[in-house]
Amino acid sequence: MADVAKRLSTNIDGNFFVDATCINCDTCRQLAPKSFVENGEYSSVYRQPETESERYQAYQALLACPVGSIGALVPDKAVMRAATESFPMLIEDNVFYNGFNSEKSFGANSYFIRHPEGNWLVDAPRYMKKLVDAFERMGGIAYIFLTHEDDIGDAPRYAKHFRAKRVIHRADADAQPDAEWIIDGLDTVEASPDFRIIPVPGHTDGSMALLYRSRYLFTGDHMAWDREIKGLRLATVYVWKESALRRSAEKLLVYPFEWILPGHGDRMHLPSTKHFWRSRRRLPSTVTSPVCFMTSFSDSITWSTSSTCGCSYTIPSGTSCASTLWRCRTRAVMCWAARNFPWQNPQAGGSGNISSPCWSRMWRRKPAFPA
Repeated sequence: MADVAKRLSTNIDGNFFVDATCINCDTCRQLAPKSFVENGEYSSVYRQPETESERYQAYQALLACPVGSIGALVPDKAVMRAATESFPMLIEDNVFYNGFNSEKSFGANSYFIRHPEGNWLVDAPRYMKKLVDAFERMGGIAYIFLTHEDDIGDAPRYAKHFRAKRVIHRADADAQPDAEWIIDGLDTVEASPDFRIIPVPGHTDGSMALLYRSRYLFTGDHMAWDREIKGLRLATVYVWKESALRRSAEKLLVYPFEWILPGHGDRMHLPSTKHFWRSRRRLPSTVTSPVCFMTSFSDSITWSTSSTCGCSYTIPSGTSCASTLWRCRTRAVMCWAARNFPWQNPQAGGSGNISSPCWSRMWRRKPAFPA
């Protein structure tokens, strides 16, 4: 539990607070964004929860915090119990977020997949009796998929208890030398009809992603949703080799998915991506990559990022681009393409700027879109 004597001065007055042991892992901001915010090198309470739902989320954040840096001056035991029982928390269709993030993985998220041929744990939370009991009720754990060496958490204890097979890439296997299933090389492994293991070196040499039912993409620390820019971002800050990271991102675009489920960073459902990936299969094989997330538009417009990568594309009228992927091709680097995109509307003869962030992939050859 947090220490009120170490309460950060950046907290707003009230019941909930963050103390100076915070490691700024982002867990609380993901679970209770209406109460917690990043403030310098820490998280802090910028708004005390007012509704029952907000208090519930604040207690979820308190419980999930890997270092116990969130406290409540006057704890509500009933809400605390309800928040405790919410973990593992259903995301969708037998996919769960476990909560109880581990300090051993710097507060990384971990997930549980309930499957008739054996359940999967994706990375590992703290070893908690509450979670052990929940996993046992759902049929135990057959496989523990370790996205990379940093986010192992308490995987060895869960593996021992459930006699589960740990899956890790050979390049990161020093972190789990006794793992039961070692993945070699860069080729995708079809673990079963529902599970694809995709090596994505970059963050670490042995980073891997797991694609479940061509819908749920567990990305580890490779890629996440960024709530500030409202788009996908690559983890380019703490990275083994950035050029490999970008090549791996390109590799992931071959596969259809609708959910991004990262170790660090926000989870996000992108319902329009399935249509995008189907459309992509009809394009020439030289077209490999995306992606821009923008606001919605009432008129058909043509946007251009010529100042950065020379790409242009026409957006049909009525399109909501907040969850729609649009292509931007060039080769070498990932750019945060200009926040003000010059655009033209040939039908109306207008022009202006789209003030929205865009995540675009840059290629070394001249971009060209099909008509």
